[in-house]
Amino acid sequence: MTKSKIYIITSILTLIFLISTSAVCSQCETTPPEEESPAEEPPGEEPPEGESEAPTIELTIHEGPLYEEDGGICYYRIKATVTGNPEPVIEFSEDFSDGTLGDDIAQVNLYDPGETYTLTAIATNTIETAEDSIDITWGCEEPGPEPEPGPEPEPGPEEEVLSEKIMQLKAIGPLSEDGYEDYYGYFTAFVGDDEFDKQVKGILSFGNNEQFEELYGVEVVEVFADIPNLEGIGEPEFGDVMYVRPCHYVEFYPDCSIGVPIDIEGLENIYFTDVSLNQTMQYVLDNNIPQFHLILEFGGMTTNLNGARDGFKIEKSDDIYILIKYRI
Repeated sequence: MTKSKIYIITSILTLIFLISTSAVCSQCETTPPEEESPAEEPPGEEPPEGESEAPTIELTIHEGPLYEEDGGICYYRIKATVTGNPEPVIEFSEDFSDGTLGDDIAQVNLYDPGETYTLTAIATNTIETAEDSIDITWGCEEPGPEPEPGPEPEPGPEEEVLSEKIMQLKAIGPLSEDGYEDYYGYFTAFVGDDEFDKQVKGILSFGNNEQFEELYGVEVVEVFADIPNLEGIGEPEFGDVMYVRPCHYVEFYPDCSIGVPIDIEGLENIYFTDVSLNQTMQYVLDNNIPQFHLILEFGGMTTNLNGARDGFKIEKSDDIYILIKYRI
């Protein structure tokens, strides 16, 4: 082969190699197209899961008819059962509960046996609206008139007869000129504290008379105590509460119940009945104890430490009485 042919073949092969290399490099430098990012959802509510669905609604009686004597109202509570996606919003044509029963229950009131009402409810979502209605009629039984009271039956010969008796409470011992009298550490007509900042308890008593002895052995039904004409002395409202304690005496020592709390703010009169009063009186009469007592004392703060007499004075002990209901 001649040299000229060899050069020609070599040149052709070199040219083919250069063209191939250039094509490969061109592909390497090419930037691939960017992938498109998915479109962002607009801000707001998340799309509902599952397929969208138009709403349905059905009204049924949840409660009723129910009658309310106060105002003579016959009322129903109606429940709306709905479906749909997104969840529908319910709107009732009337709801006397003002939404207190929940979003899906409405109350309908009827005020007359001849009254009727058609309740309508609409369910709405982003797809569509749906509507249902239900007719409401009275349906309640009207209470009949109260029967007129008949004559009270006369008690038979073997029936117990309930009678009442009034007795006056008298302060123990003679009162001194200033209205106070010390008796076994108690004061007869004053409760509070004294000028030495010492607690003072008041004591009121009745008994030691024929009228009281006639009650021995009877069955006590109820006892009422009335203590009027309390006069405030100094700063009587320093304490929170006053206790009135029914007591009986055993060998000169009082045996008392826990007592009845009395609010002392603006106190002028005390009138009360209590099971402790009934029980103590029954014990006294069952055991022929000649005296029954009420002891008055402050609870909580027993003195205000001002070096003066503060509390309540009972002006007239003869006005104090109890009313005893008993069975013979």
